[in-house]
Amino acid sequence: MSNCIVRVELHYAKSPEQYVRLHAEMAANRLFNTIRGSDGKTYQLPPAEYRYEGTATPEQVREIAKQCANRVDSSNAVVVSETNVVLWNGLKLH
Repeated sequence: MSNCIVRVELHYAKSPEQYVRLHAEMAANRLFNTIRGSDGKTYQLPPAEYRYEGTATPEQVREIAKQCANRVDSSNAVVVSETNVVLWNGLKLH
């Protein structure tokens, strides 16, 4: 099982709608922009940041995220971090 945090930047996004499309592409591929806390509540991740939990390797997650981003704008950057623990402060409830 792999747990990853993914960050995507659309280098030349011309409108907020492009990020809306990115969110839809990512969610359709099990990359979500929310995270569940130890308190059982769901929190909104920062803009263009996603969480993955599943059997794909980090390399596979990177490729999936890159494909999603490319469908919105071919000029982009993707960073994937595999993690065991995610801590945060100040995230808004979803």
